[in-house]
Amino acid sequence: MLDMERSRPGDSRLLASQLIIAAMVLGIVVFYLFVYVKPIETSSTPEQAHMFSLFGFAFTVAALCASFIIHFVVAARGVRGIIRRVQAAAGEAGKDDEAASREIYARLASLHLLRVIMCGAMLEGTAFFLGIAYLLHRKPLELIVGIFVTLIIACMFPTRDRFERWVERQKRIIQDETFGM
Repeated sequence: MLDMERSRPGDSRLLASQLIIAAMVLGIVVFYLFVYVKPIETSSTPEQAHMFSLFGFAFTVAALCASFIIHFVVAARGVRGIIRRVQAAAGEAGKDDEAASREIYARLASLHLLRVIMCGAMLEGTAFFLGIAYLLHRKPLELIVGIFVTLIIACMFPTRDRFERWVERQKRIIQDETFGM
């Protein structure tokens, strides 16, 4: 539970990102349980099933690559935006260092939340697609790959420690870029 007197500006965003990842994983797990238990009749041919599976695997590879790239691109662009704001604010008189530090922390927390949502959603779509493929064709490889993607999403769960380390790394980058250290 959060101690409101000691909480930092990004705590609500960290909690939101934890809830989002948990909801993504839970949604996929519930869907996969349904898919595994509930067989349905399909009218697809073996060729159609094979093409659907291949498309699902290609979608998975593309989503994993895009998620990895987006993870870093969003952070880099966001940090550049924060650096521009810090440099612009450096010329303002009367700007409190503590207030500026809290603002940077809050912006980094928002950036972290954005990264979690974007990367998780991309992989979540892949996991659901593979679940549908398994529902239609009952090929175990589709289910296995879907579970693997779900585990990747679960590994994205932001712990307080990982979140704080990420924020500190980004703060160092901002300081180095802003003050030339």
